[in-house]
Amino acid sequence: MLGQTFSLTPTWNIMEDWLANASATLTVPAYKRLNIAMGVIDGYLNNPPPSFKKNSFQLTTGLTYSFR
Repeated sequence: MLGQTFSLTPTWNIMEDWLANASATLTVPAYKRLNIAMGVIDGYLNNPPPSFKKNSFQLTTGLTYSFR
């Protein structure tokens, strides 16, 4: 199963600033009700404060179990 999301959020006090987030997850059956989940999350801030980075990237992995 593949899931994707994207959001774009403007700021309310400075109209030129915005934040974008994107994520994708993939869940693959491993054994009976046990699944392997892998995902990526990427966040971008176009005008960060000094000493902050504009882009953040995360890679996640995990195991899931369905109770049906």
